[in-house]
Amino acid sequence: MALTLLLLAASFIVARTLSQSIRQGRALARVNAERARATRAKSEFLANMSHELRTPLNAIIGFTDVLLQRYFGDINARQDEYLKDVGNSGKHLLALINDILDLSKVESGRMELELTSFSPAATLENSVTLIRERAVRRRVSVSVERDDLDLVTADERKVKQVLVNLLTNA
Repeated sequence: MALTLLLLAASFIVARTLSQSIRQGRALARVNAERARATRAKSEFLANMSHELRTPLNAIIGFTDVLLQRYFGDINARQDEYLKDVGNSGKHLLALINDILDLSKVESGRMELELTSFSPAATLENSVTLIRERAVRRRVSVSVERDDLDLVTADERKVKQVLVNLLTNA
């Protein structure tokens, strides 16, 4: 009888522990599913907002370029300076929006790499050229010392994006 009671108590404890584990597993699965839904919703929102912002921003950049090229007549030096600032700010904002869009692609597993062979030295020089004016305005000295490197196979746009981000944050 004592053995029967002991076995019955042990069975009850095992059943209760198993039941708790099952409930916790289901709760964890629900939380993970909700987290995945929230991540997808956030990524979709960022992608949609990025596209919605890029359209008018590209128009601003394009019209600024048209004015700077003097298609509609001459502009004075001050207007030229302001238009260059507008264009540079627009391009910077577009780069930030593209970074956000890329981040949402990475999070959703949709990031695609475009592998090509390219010269890392040329990509570095181009990246430095892109940030040089900003560095001068901030009184930051930028110099490049490099060895001649062989061609590499990677996504050149992503490599350039990383380099520009590193250089602008320096």
